[in-house]
Amino acid sequence: RDTSVTGVQTCALPICTSKVNDLALYDELRESLNENYFEDIISKYLINSNHKSYVYLNPSYDVQDNQDLKLKEKLAEYKASLSSDELNELILKNKKLLEYQNKEDSIEAQNSLPRLELEDLSIEAEKFNLEVKNEPYETLVSDYFTNNICYIKYYFNIDHLNILDCKYLSLLTSLLSQMSTKKLNYKDMVKELQNKTGTLSFGLVPYHTIEREAKLYFSCCYSSVDSKLNDASELINDIIFNTSFDDYKRLKELISELTSNQEMSISSRGHSVSLVRASSAFDESSRILDATGGIEYLDFLKNIVNNFDDLKEEVVFKMKNILNSILSKDRFILGYVGQKKIGRASCRERV
Repeated sequence: RDTSVTGVQTCALPICTSKVNDLALYDELRESLNENYFEDIISKYLINSNHKSYVYLNPSYDVQDNQDLKLKEKLAEYKASLSSDELNELILKNKKLLEYQNKEDSIEAQNSLPRLELEDLSIEAEKFNLEVKNEPYETLVSDYFTNNICYIKYYFNIDHLNILDCKYLSLLTSLLSQMSTKKLNYKDMVKELQNKTGTLSFGLVPYHTIEREAKLYFSCCYSSVDSKLNDASELINDIIFNTSFDDYKRLKELISELTSNQEMSISSRGHSVSLVRASSAFDESSRILDATGGIEYLDFLKNIVNNFDDLKEEVVFKMKNILNSILSKDRFILGYVGQKKIGRASCRERV
């Protein structure tokens, strides 16, 4: 049919769908799902492609002002083209729209919304496929089909650290995988991570026990396809155990960048940062959050940046000592999600 707006010729959806299903091409594509058809396309046209393009984004201080001016001129031109009756009609439409938007829905309209009744909710907690091993260290194994992708999590209990140590450890989590190791230059690190892992993150994980006791863990989470799990584990272990923090030029660049990002992050979530800051006076978890990712942490970073030459050796010394104090099997928990027969033994061997 001919659409009323654009004049583009279209066909009814059922007819289009019927024709698409009859195309031999789609039958061929369905059969190719069991082969390497799509993998070969990705390899040929994306991974091994020699084509590339560069996109430059040049900032402008007056781009928004220019856009506002163009819009103002366009609206003024449109208004000038309207007759008195058309202008009054437009004002009336806007008035009716505002009345409609501010009008409270009727009881009948409110009752037409779908609702959940109490009996619709299950009282049974969701059960997870979880196996716990305690030798040689605590291991949590979740045997699920993940399409041959292994999800690994390292947790180290850091309850023995004080607040100042936690600040240094929070800084350290931002530096891992960003600096050179004994085996790899940081410039080559990105390529290695892309080739051997799917995701990688380091961080501090706070939580409350059933007894409302605040706990804090240093975590390393990564994923990898099963065929590269050994290589990925070796790379992660190299990052954790062999990162060199003595490249002071690189260290200053990273801490300065981290400070800038922390300032922008706080500006964009000021309400939540303020709540954590206020709660830190009486809540231990909030105290930790503020010291490792809030206003107190920002002050800590600024002090290092402003006095870097005087503090750099102390910062590196602190981070190395703290890292050595937590890398212990007594403090370690290994988490694994994936197909148990594929990855668990390999993962335990590499840790």
